[in-house]
Amino acid sequence: MSEELKNELPNEETPKEEKNGALRWLKIGGILAAIAGCSALALTALNLLTAPVIEANNAAKEAGGYKEVFADCVAVSEEVAIEGNANLSSYLVAYSDSGKTQQIGFIYKSNLIPVQSYGNIQALVGISGSADAPILGKVYLVANTLSYKAQFEDGYVTPYNANPTEETLAATKCGATYGAEALKAIINSARDHFSSIGDDFQENLEQDILDIFGEGSAYHVAYSETSNVSGTTYVKKAYRFFEDETITGEIGRLYSAKYKSEGGDLYLTVGLSGTSEEVQYQKLSITKNTVTESNDVEAYVAAYNAAPGETSLASTSDDYTKAIQAMVQEAVVTFKADPLLSCSSYFENMVSSASSYSEPTVLAEEKGKETLDTGYDYVMRYWSLYSDAEKTNEIAKVYKVRAVLDTVNSRGVPLTSDTTFLVTVSGEKTDPIVGKLKLLKNETNNPYKSSDGKPIIEGYVDSYPEGSSANATYSMNVVKSGIDHAVSLYGAM
Repeated sequence: MSEELKNELPNEETPKEEKNGALRWLKIGGILAAIAGCSALALTALNLLTAPVIEANNAAKEAGGYKEVFADCVAVSEEVAIEGNANLSSYLVAYSDSGKTQQIGFIYKSNLIPVQSYGNIQALVGISGSADAPILGKVYLVANTLSYKAQFEDGYVTPYNANPTEETLAATKCGATYGAEALKAIINSARDHFSSIGDDFQENLEQDILDIFGEGSAYHVAYSETSNVSGTTYVKKAYRFFEDETITGEIGRLYSAKYKSEGGDLYLTVGLSGTSEEVQYQKLSITKNTVTESNDVEAYVAAYNAAPGETSLASTSDDYTKAIQAMVQEAVVTFKADPLLSCSSYFENMVSSASSYSEPTVLAEEKGKETLDTGYDYVMRYWSLYSDAEKTNEIAKVYKVRAVLDTVNSRGVPLTSDTTFLVTVSGEKTDPIVGKLKLLKNETNNPYKSSDGKPIIEGYVDSYPEGSSANATYSMNVVKSGIDHAVSLYGAM
């Protein structure tokens, strides 16, 4: 310690010096407080100066987005806030003239939507047409901080904007499925709002699930997707339900159907499951009933719910019960034309000799992380496959695996992926054989392609065990670990 510093330190045995030292520290504290205060004032002043600039830049970006959504947009209305919508924050009316006499459509602004742990998106969505026949328009991304930004924009946003239709809206399997599903939900919310002008009725999906499938069922709002149904008379929306948080393995569906007449409105939610060859009729839920001319509606639905099926459906008595019959029949036709994407729908192509399979066994205890240097995996459930209809001769098991990568490579580049797939395991438990794999979902920021031009993980899964890539070691390791995990479980069962 320097002599200069020693001389400045207070002597605890001398009250006078202690007092002087305290005064000195008070002075230093005052100086530091003054510096902090000045810094705070400077930061406040800087924020006051920059906040309007940032706000103006964001506003300019949004204004530029209006032209991206509707190319002939010249003016817009005042922004109208949308309350209580998880996806949407506001909308504006777009016009093709500065006098605002020629309406083009609505431009919806979404909230800032988090997409898993991969970042956020915020979008402008164009909807035009009429409330009864809305027309999908283009989207413009106000914000996109997803780690797989390029895959999301190139794989989903650009194709959708090139052809805004039901087909491109539904094509979310693009290597950035979580982002695509989030944007799809925004677009559907915008269309719902546009369609609901004059009819703001919304189904209570939680209550519909309870009424139709009962308490404690496998159906959860969090594991669902909503889509609009076109080309139908009564059925307006489909709610798809999946078996877990990966939003893969569809287990059933609800359809929203509406019947309107001078005598009142009758809205239903129709439950269906099974396959296109064997439709399983579930219960109905009356979601709106303003009919005053008929006393048979409630009794008809109660009788149907006691024994759902064509027989109960045929017991009509008046125009309103006939309308219910027509709504359910239209839902069945819609269901058959677009069957469930259940995990079991892939079994035939994975194990050609299988003629039956068990119900899934959920492996809750296998959701613990298998920690790796690069990520983790867990086996979610499995099915036993049999060569006979009586299920006496088991020939294989199919496991559902989720493999997650979240790391940084040796060059400091972040690598993320979230892959869900099915893997077949058969043979002796002491010498298991890995059969075919089926990719269900893959989110990744990995830009590499396999030799056939597919995204690297997709190519690896499709060609396993031959597929490999020196450029994607991290991604391959976490998927391979998931396969090994399933094999180890097979050997232990």
